[in-house]
Amino acid sequence: IEDDDGIITPLSLYIEQSGHDIALCKDGADALDIFHAEKPDIIILDINLPSKSGVEVCREIRSESETPIIVLSARESEDDKVTLLELGADDYVSKPFSPRELMARISAVIKRSELRKKIPKVSKLLEF
Repeated sequence: IEDDDGIITPLSLYIEQSGHDIALCKDGADALDIFHAEKPDIIILDINLPSKSGVEVCREIRSESETPIIVLSARESEDDKVTLLELGADDYVSKPFSPRELMARISAVIKRSELRKKIPKVSKLLEF
């Protein structure tokens, strides 16, 4: 979910060449519709989006799903990073960024997400 063609076009090509299928979106409001239709394994999310900010998108997705979210943003303030991580983003990458590093982060976040899915939900806590 990125509105800058200078980033979304080369990044989408890089991700596709790495063997992943992608769905592109340039608008925060449309992102939620695409999220519901596509049910992605991971979301790469910019903060500054038209119609609805990445903060709002993150909040809404996290309220209904544990789909991993990596924020990719030009905002580098500690407040922005902390806010998104507290809302439930799994990682935060500042622009400019290395596509190779982003792919490594995507792999790591997906791996952790798959491990969480394998852990059975415990209905009661046992203490020893």
